[in-house]
Amino acid sequence: MTDPAISATHDDFATEGGERAHRWIRRITSYIEAIVHSKDARMIPLETLESEVALVTLPVWLWAEADPKIVGRKATFMSGETTRPLLPVRVQWEGGSVQALSEGCHHLGWTVTGMGKRQSGNTAVTVDSNQFQQHVPYGDEPGAESRLITQLPFTIKQSLITPGASLQALQTIEKMAQQSWWNFLSAIERTLRECLERQHVSLMRDIDKTVTKLGPQDFGQPLLDSETLDSMATEMTLGAEGDPDQSYLSELIDKCCKPERFAKVDPQRYLYVEISRTAGAAVQKRVGDPAIGRKIRKVYAESGEVDPEKVIALYRKEYPKDGLSYKRLTDALNVIRDPMAEAVRVDFQSLDIDYNGQSWYLV
Repeated sequence: MTDPAISATHDDFATEGGERAHRWIRRITSYIEAIVHSKDARMIPLETLESEVALVTLPVWLWAEADPKIVGRKATFMSGETTRPLLPVRVQWEGGSVQALSEGCHHLGWTVTGMGKRQSGNTAVTVDSNQFQQHVPYGDEPGAESRLITQLPFTIKQSLITPGASLQALQTIEKMAQQSWWNFLSAIERTLRECLERQHVSLMRDIDKTVTKLGPQDFGQPLLDSETLDSMATEMTLGAEGDPDQSYLSELIDKCCKPERFAKVDPQRYLYVEISRTAGAAVQKRVGDPAIGRKIRKVYAESGEVDPEKVIALYRKEYPKDGLSYKRLTDALNVIRDPMAEAVRVDFQSLDIDYNGQSWYLV
């Protein structure tokens, strides 16, 4: 899908193969790059495209060895390796990542901030009527295997194109963005469904352990049936009215496109923890469990008290800012299970939630 009209000869790119980067992170960042290109391309005034210009697409990510103090083990040496894994750092370009430039020499400023890195500089873009050999170090499809940019270009040579070619190139950018948006949505929908199931089991286990005094070896009565969990996932993916643009995952994609989103966390960890947290809150809300329900049950179980007033007093002493009321106490201790959900034996160990971002859907 790469259009020659939006390609350029990048004289000073430094690139590497993808062996040093996490495959899932590479794929997701390629989706984000296509979406960001589309957002920036829409900011180009249409009157600018009425004459011959060069349409320049610029990289959104710089791949670098991150600071282990910020991202932890993802920045540490792998067994048998002498170099650290590469993680993406967002690049911000003055004027946007897609620009329409007239004939001449232009100096585009850029800033890279994140993962313990902070760099800034300028890229000289030479635009004239000569036809340069076209080359871009990106894949031809969203998520396709491509080389990683490890050094931003200092010079770019770009050819002028006709107004018709410019409009066609913008359509290509938009088409790539739409495909990337749906690919991104599909990728994190799988994670969402997994997290809803895990959080459902986690909450069920918490209630069994603290209120009904059951252990992992016992039969657990699910709180929700599979159809309800599926309906929740669909609504969070496609929106309550069937409009994906208004859904939770759509809002999450928009957050991922913001320049500062991954300054201190890698995309994999951020997405897994964020989706897992939101899925947990959704399950609690669906069964009528207060947001502080787990803390309430913990205090109740550890205290051994049955008098509500004493439990409230103990809780308020430990968590004075929560303002625990009698209603929230009773709601947390009397979560209603769905009678349509059949009793099942659950492999709790295999469903433990790993907040280090290690999910089999994210590899």
